[in-house]
Amino acid sequence: MRVLIRADGNKAIGMGHIAREAELALALGSCGFEVAFLTRSQEPALKKLNERGLNAVTIDERMNRTQEENAVLEEVKKYKPDLLVLDVFVQYENQFLLALKKHARITCCVLDQPEQMDIACDVVVNGNPVQMQYLYPNHYLVGPTYFMMAPLFLNLHKKRKVLRKSVKEVIITLGGSDHHDLIFKVLNALSSRIQSMAVTVVLGIAFGKEKELANFIAKKKIDVTIMQNVPSRA
Repeated sequence: MRVLIRADGNKAIGMGHIAREAELALALGSCGFEVAFLTRSQEPALKKLNERGLNAVTIDERMNRTQEENAVLEEVKKYKPDLLVLDVFVQYENQFLLALKKHARITCCVLDQPEQMDIACDVVVNGNPVQMQYLYPNHYLVGPTYFMMAPLFLNLHKKRKVLRKSVKEVIITLGGSDHHDLIFKVLNALSSRIQSMAVTVVLGIAFGKEKELANFIAKKKIDVTIMQNVPSRA
C-alpha cells in the first residue's frame, strides 16, 4: 500500500505538522506500507525527515498557493497513492480536495484547529479537545483520543512525580521553531531568579536565531545551558 503525506515545517509555521506526520509515517512503515513525503524544499523539514530516515519529494518553496496546488496535484497523479494524508498549515479548499480524491483511493486530512469545519476528505482527524462539542459524521475522528504524538510520551503519566518545595531545575522548550521568539521574553522574565536555578533551554531544529540568543544571554549575564534538536524531550 502506497502512502503519500503532504506536510511542511519551517520557522514561520513551526515543526508540528512534520513531527506528527513523521510518527505516522514510521508507524505505517513498520506495518509494511510504502511511505513518502511531499514537502516544500525547506531545510528544517528536509533535515527532520532525513534524521528519521523518511523519503521526501519536494516542491519549490517559492511557489504561491495556486502554483503549489498545481504541483501537488501533479505529484499525486504520478504517485497514485492508496492513502493521501494532508496536514497543511492553511487548509485546502474542498474543490481542490475533491480534485485530489480522483487520484487517491483514500484521502485523509489532519488538523488541529478549534473551529468546526466541513472538509471533503474520506477521513478527517482533529485531536483538538474543543472539537468534541461539535456533531460530525462518523468519518470525523475528533478529540484527544486522536491526537498524534510520539509513542515515548504515552506512558509518562504513569511515572511517579516528586514535587520539590522550591524550584531548582527549569527546562524551557517552545517547540520546533518558537515562531514567535518567546524564549527571549521567558528568559527576561526569569533573569532575576536564574542564579538560584539550573536552567536548560531546548531549541528546535527550525529556531534560526541561535546567535541572537547567545548575545542576549551574554548581555543579561545569566547562566543557561543550551541544547538543540535533542532526540527526545520526554
